[in-house]
Amino acid sequence: MEQADRDPVVVLSLAEFERLQDVDDQHWAACARKANVEGYIDHDHEVRQRLAAAMKDKRLACIKKGPRFDHH
Repeated sequence: MEQADRDPVVVLSLAEFERLQDVDDQHWAACARKANVEGYIDHDHEVRQRLAAAMKDKRLACIKKGPRFDHH
């Protein structure tokens, strides 16, 4: 039952609570195993790599276009 201005409350048996904790532990263990195989995410490194790639692409695009001369 929810009351105004209060968080709802859920009552579980201890066995169900422990089962849910096991499910959660298994999920995070699977995530860790996947990261060990695929590699971990390093947010700062990823941002630096993407920025460097974007800057390189922009430089290459400028080189390919060559200098612009307006002929009037």
